[in-house]
Amino acid sequence: MSIEQLHLHNLRCFQQERFNFDAKRNFICADNGKGKTSLLEAIYLLSCGHSFRTRETPPLIHHGSSSCTLYARLANGHQISLQKSLQKENVIKVNEAPCLRTSELAYYLPCQIYYQDIFAILDAGPATRRSLLDWGVFHVEHSYHQHLKEYRHLLKNRNALLKQKKAKAEFAPWNHSMDLLAEQLDQQRSSYIEKLNAVVQSLLYELVDFNCTIVYEKGWDRRNEGIPFAEQLEQDFGRDLLKGFTHSGIQQADLKFLVEGEILAKKALSRGQQKMLLLATKIAQTLCLDKTCVHLFDDIFAEVDDRHTEKLMDYISRIDGQVFISLLPNSASYIRDGQRIDL
Repeated sequence: MSIEQLHLHNLRCFQQERFNFDAKRNFICADNGKGKTSLLEAIYLLSCGHSFRTRETPPLIHHGSSSCTLYARLANGHQISLQKSLQKENVIKVNEAPCLRTSELAYYLPCQIYYQDIFAILDAGPATRRSLLDWGVFHVEHSYHQHLKEYRHLLKNRNALLKQKKAKAEFAPWNHSMDLLAEQLDQQRSSYIEKLNAVVQSLLYELVDFNCTIVYEKGWDRRNEGIPFAEQLEQDFGRDLLKGFTHSGIQQADLKFLVEGEILAKKALSRGQQKMLLLATKIAQTLCLDKTCVHLFDDIFAEVDDRHTEKLMDYISRIDGQVFISLLPNSASYIRDGQRIDL
């Protein structure tokens, strides 16, 4: 899974550019504002159809243009292209055939981003941590994405019934279907977190001098009393009807990062230690896959001391997959074997 060639047309600061990449290591060197992050953004766009910086189209398009186009040729011969327009629908193609679901892109070009907002995993709400969780399970359990879509559809309809103050009997079929899916999705998430924890522990042992455990909270039965989801829906019905939405379920799941098994990482660790933990977690996610992954590292040196930066770079140099690292010119000493790209 690697990109041989990338073409950009009217994407942010790039009017017309073509890049050829090394199959293993690529170091993107430039001062701030020259397009380092935008180049990583282009690769990420081709892997999932949206940016890690914005969900809006206008910021992506070069000033004065009405659309931007991206094209990548992969080492295995596949081709991916994407066009975003101010007036028209997005166009995504794989091997020149229309791609109707952006989730399909992840199978051709699995991509992990290590961006400067990585602290949001600890600082923001549960939705950010659920995104981290869903990324991992999606790539490991191939039925997960479809089951999650089905659950969200059922949840939307159940919430609509709650807002309409429907009689309790009308919720029975929705509750039954949601229960079956929730239990299956919870099992997949639980199994994944158990596997991920083992890999994270191994990485932390190599990179830092502290230990951390990721604790999965499924979104119901918060006291771990063994309450099935169907029973939880029954218990919550009065409150759900009053507020007009479903309080419990996999949509309320969360992750806790606990140092020494009991202290929240956000409280126990320095900012630099937090960053090392989160980088280790996201790298560990890629090691749980059954295929290689494209790694996009942006601004990974900020808030990390020299000793841990050296350890991190040494580890990254051994990653089995294509790697892109953005660097300021004064950080070029960290460049290992690979291709240097100056913007």
